[in-house]
Amino acid sequence: MSGAANHVLGGNLQHPCQVVCGREVLMNIERSLRLIAGAFVAASVLLGIYVNPLFLWFTLFIGLNLLQSGFTNWCPMMALLRKAGVQPAGQAPA
Repeated sequence: MSGAANHVLGGNLQHPCQVVCGREVLMNIERSLRLIAGAFVAASVLLGIYVNPLFLWFTLFIGLNLLQSGFTNWCPMMALLRKAGVQPAGQAPA
């Protein structure tokens, strides 16, 4: 780790993270999911407007997936993020 990052974090880096404005920012699974879903929706809408309207079907897929995950509490992207090692909110980093 660089000396600057070590100094900013007080030499106690417990988890891979980004340093933003001198503070540690941990990405938990819920924040990661919202970030990915928002990026996918924005990208698919822009692709639908500027490339091909068929990309809007992907936007519908994302919306329906978010809707079903609200009822079932299961989301395929969360399963992928768990396998990638992203920690749930409130859990101490390993």
